[in-house]
Amino acid sequence: MRSPFRLQWRVARTTTLVMTAVVLLVVEIGLRAYNASGGARGMAPIAPLLLNPAVAALEGRISSLNTAGAFIVWKMETFILLGVASWGALTATRLTRLSEDDGSWDQLVLGGPSRGRVLVDTIVVLAQTGLLVGGLVGVLLVASGQTLAPSAMFALDVIAALWMGAAIGLVSAQIVAPRRSASQVAMSTVMIFSLVRIVADGATSTEWWRAFTFFGWIEDAGAFDRPHWLALVPSLGVPVALAVVAYVVQQRRDVGRALWHHQEEHRASTVLLRTSWTFALRERRTNWQVWMVGFVILSFTIGYLTHALIVLAHTDKRFVALLNHWGLHAMVRGVGFITQASVDFSFTFAIFAAAWVTQIATDELRGRLDMPFAMGIRRAVWLAGVVTTVVVAVVLTDVICSLVLWLGIVVSGSSLALSMVLQSMLSVLGVMPFVIGLSVALIAFVPRGAFAVLTSGLSCVFIVTALGPVLHWPEWLLALSPFHYLRAVPLQSPDWTGLSLLTGIGVIGGVVGAVHFCRRDLA
Repeated sequence: MRSPFRLQWRVARTTTLVMTAVVLLVVEIGLRAYNASGGARGMAPIAPLLLNPAVAALEGRISSLNTAGAFIVWKMETFILLGVASWGALTATRLTRLSEDDGSWDQLVLGGPSRGRVLVDTIVVLAQTGLLVGGLVGVLLVASGQTLAPSAMFALDVIAALWMGAAIGLVSAQIVAPRRSASQVAMSTVMIFSLVRIVADGATSTEWWRAFTFFGWIEDAGAFDRPHWLALVPSLGVPVALAVVAYVVQQRRDVGRALWHHQEEHRASTVLLRTSWTFALRERRTNWQVWMVGFVILSFTIGYLTHALIVLAHTDKRFVALLNHWGLHAMVRGVGFITQASVDFSFTFAIFAAAWVTQIATDELRGRLDMPFAMGIRRAVWLAGVVTTVVVAVVLTDVICSLVLWLGIVVSGSSLALSMVLQSMLSVLGVMPFVIGLSVALIAFVPRGAFAVLTSGLSCVFIVTALGPVLHWPEWLLALSPFHYLRAVPLQSPDWTGLSLLTGIGVIGGVVGAVHFCRRDLA
């Protein structure tokens, strides 16, 4: 606490440790999955998948799976890079823009180091978090028997993604205020870069799009595949340039100001302010709009890729044999591919619902709930309003995504009944009661870490669901994941027993959490 550098590290240390643990766990799961599947020989049947544009768009491009590192790059790198880049962006806005919004930045620079020095210390902290996460990943890969050079390149991939996300967050914090708006801009930018990479890998004619996204630069480096060390220069150099831009912009503006300050309303408005129920929707509507843009783009992209996967299934007998071996023979049809994609949507919807509910914890920690509760609004009513609005938001988002997904299928040249798409997409809502109930329990018992704990846990169990059935993991392990109880609707009937059990656990957890939230003191 004797310097801004140590203070910023203290602020960032908990989330840094959580993110590091999650990334290492994901890599360890990949290593064990590869070995459990029989190594290079066991992965040989997957070769046809690597050539398919639809699979390349979702998983990434790679030429072979002859090592465990290559399997991790193909199956998990997209998830890891997007996760660390998003976390880097949010951490950067937290250490800079949030500190200016709440006035703590003033205390750092009054009678002490200059603003420029404090920002430089913050940049160094962000750089060190990247080195920590990437370095430990590289150590884990080498310790597991992977070759040093490819392991080092993969570690640099992780560092580059985190640095790029942090640099985008730093610039956003200088340009946009308050912190919520700066975070939305940074996260939207990261998501756009990710979607550009998906489109670039989805067809040969769009490969050149990778030059416009840092995810494409990292992919071109070819860790564990065809290494091109120079391809990492842009993804490692651009963050440095963006940090310099952030430094210059800060020196030219006043503390607490930004080039653009978002105003909720230019004129005072009482719309959606009359009740706690409508206020819950008003407070989260901007975040909802940002999520919706990402959902719509992702839905259309997946729908458009359906045709490419169906073509491969009808032209490559090895690919069909592989699907049969994995029990995924339904994917030779468009509806089969959509049912598999809907499971991925269940994860994104779960994160969306978790962010919606855990906003209560953020409001509590920042003192926003003191006034409404002091004015006589019951906590139970406030919490019920949040739960009701998240249910409405998730259902509406699911329906809109279904329509856009169906539109992408039609545009791609395939045909599929809208009713089938709706059935498949609506079936994923079966895990929402569990996620919402768990969210309520976490904001009641651990408000400071509710969102981090929930998203980390959901990420790990989703990986178990994605890899477990293919690699024949034990049933007891699969049963620990709520996503395991989702079925390929409409090709299969829903698992009513499993979903009822999940709902019961969610309801019990939610009720216990609600009672504790209403009785305890504000954090």
